[in-house]
Amino acid sequence: MRATVADGFLVPPLQHDDHVLAATFDATGERVVTASSDKTARIWDARTGAPIGKKLQHDGPVRAATFDATGGRVVTASSDKTATIASSVRDCSRCTVPIR
Repeated sequence: MRATVADGFLVPPLQHDDHVLAATFDATGERVVTASSDKTARIWDARTGAPIGKKLQHDGPVRAATFDATGGRVVTASSDKTATIASSVRDCSRCTVPIR
């Protein structure tokens, strides 16, 4: 059995600077991707709550984010009229491809 933090949750809350609009586990349950009104999406370690890699930045609120079937990429959809495909691999710089 896994230990819980003081408030009873398995991990600390996954914090954004504004409303969280969506959250999805990867197929293994080891990572979570969140989409937020703060114009970012984030990938998190589901065991520790620690962020993985850099924020995925948009010019408007991020309405949706999900992993692909392999867990190797994340697609985000934003109110800025773009969707972005990014690598979900830790420490991958410049691995974002905007879709317009």
